[in-house]
Amino acid sequence: MFTIKKFKAFTLAEVLITIGIVGIVAALTLPTLIGNYRKSVVENKLKSTYSQLANMLQIVNTENDLSFIPEVDAKSETNGYSYDFSEAVFEKYFVQNLKIAKKLTSDTRFDVCNSEGKGCYKNPSYACYILVNGVGVCAAINSIKGNISFQVIINPQRDVLYSGRDVFGFVVPRDITNNDYSMNIKTISQASLYTSSNRENFIKSCTSEHPFPSYVGNGTTDREYFCTFLIARNNWKVPTDYPIRF
Repeated sequence: MFTIKKFKAFTLAEVLITIGIVGIVAALTLPTLIGNYRKSVVENKLKSTYSQLANMLQIVNTENDLSFIPEVDAKSETNGYSYDFSEAVFEKYFVQNLKIAKKLTSDTRFDVCNSEGKGCYKNPSYACYILVNGVGVCAAINSIKGNISFQVIINPQRDVLYSGRDVFGFVVPRDITNNDYSMNIKTISQASLYTSSNRENFIKSCTSEHPFPSYVGNGTTDREYFCTFLIARNNWKVPTDYPIRF
């Protein structure tokens, strides 16, 4: 004859305890998982956008005479920067070598703050575009020196953007002798000023309340450039001492 074995069922208390344990584990691990995912998105998009911009500049170097004679009267120019000049030059030389989904209007101004939501600013000199990968790229070109300042905006759909989390940047100098551009880790942003002894100043600059901190070198520059360099120098991975959480 067959016998039916009876199994002891879980009590309500045991079920509730199990659910509670699962909830606690999820509460402890989910923020880390979400943060790691967001960090990975930033790393991948920042590196791929940097590669696109570097390839674009390489093509432009070989196909054009980059004398940058102003083709428009620069309006509201400040220290060689104006929207009109940046937009005119970028449209002529650069846009055809980028995968652009949308050009933003001239009145587009992204509100960029530090990681605590302080020290916000809007730069009026950038011509901005959305790439097909959803990343925003803004360019400001200096009509005096020809240097290009790029803003890379990982999450352009957000109302308020944070330097070093949503917004990154490169300054690409023009080689006056060869009249071209070289975009690499040794030339972008504040690379020439970096030493192991002043790393803390780079970290401090990345989170500064001042949009253009002066902790490194003699001048000032956008705080997101310092954040970008910390990641770029670490082979495009967020370093362990990076001051901003994701």
